Amino acid sequence: MDILLEDVLDSMDDPIYILNRDADFIFVNKALVEMSGYSRNELLAFNALELEKKGTIDRSVTRTVLKTKQKIIACQHVTKKNKVVNKFMITQTPIFEADGEIKYLIGVLKNVSDINEHYREAVIKNEVTVFQHKD
Repeated sequence: MDILLEDVLDSMDDPIYILNRDADFIFVNKALVEMSGYSRNELLAFNALELEKKGTIDRSVTRTVLKTKQKIIACQHVTKKNKVVNKFMITQTPIFEADGEIKYLIGVLKNVSDINEHYREAVIKNEVTVFQHKD
């Protein structure tokens, strides 16, 4: 992977990963390493489809993206190396080959507890205006 791209992805606060079409991890950023408690090399040895079987995740977003070939946003419970379970909002997006087959899957995780806490802090500090959608 390009050094610049790795540096950019490693500078992101959100855990990010890239899977190949077989659901093997081929890139994980520093935030994912820190969040999970696993080393980068340990994470790169995982297959996303196997994580559900092992109970590391409660359901496989990857399986759904591979089947539907569509971007998926879902909540997922993730068990860290220390056995602590966190709830994440995960967005997984397929990247396609010219022939329409999936080449890569890009995943971004957001800790739901952190999002709620940051939102509450912003509202208290009056830094966010809440807009309601009108149909």
